[in-house]
Amino acid sequence: MDAQICMNTPVTTYPSSVRGPHVDLPQKLFAGLLYLRDDEDDSRGGDLELYKPRLNYQPRFACQYIKRHNLEVIGTVPYQQNVLLVFLNSPHSLHGVTRRSVTPHPRRLVNLVMEVREPLFTLPQYGSIETNVFRFTRILGGYKL
Repeated sequence: MDAQICMNTPVTTYPSSVRGPHVDLPQKLFAGLLYLRDDEDDSRGGDLELYKPRLNYQPRFACQYIKRHNLEVIGTVPYQQNVLLVFLNSPHSLHGVTRRSVTPHPRRLVNLVMEVREPLFTLPQYGSIETNVFRFTRILGGYKL
């Protein structure tokens, strides 16, 4: 088990997300997030979205990431001070962070994880070409063109 003090950098140029829709690594049994939002942080976003696959969609992943347009939001956990979320990790534990507005304030949290030696599940993967295209478009998504 591990507790990591984490900080996402301030958003300096345009709204962005630190992590899109994904599941955690298959070696994680559970994960938890404790938000430590600064009282002076007036930014919007940085919330944790929970997803499920759209009707009749069989999820496929690029490593542990999944395309957003294949999902629907089923819940949102707001980025607020002293909010704690703990969940079992599985191929169904789809989540991601919403875009955050421009702000000088970092997004602060404690990440709680329990890992095991062997993977607990496998994820159906895209082929190598689709995975590389997906990775490339994720990288480009971080740049304003």
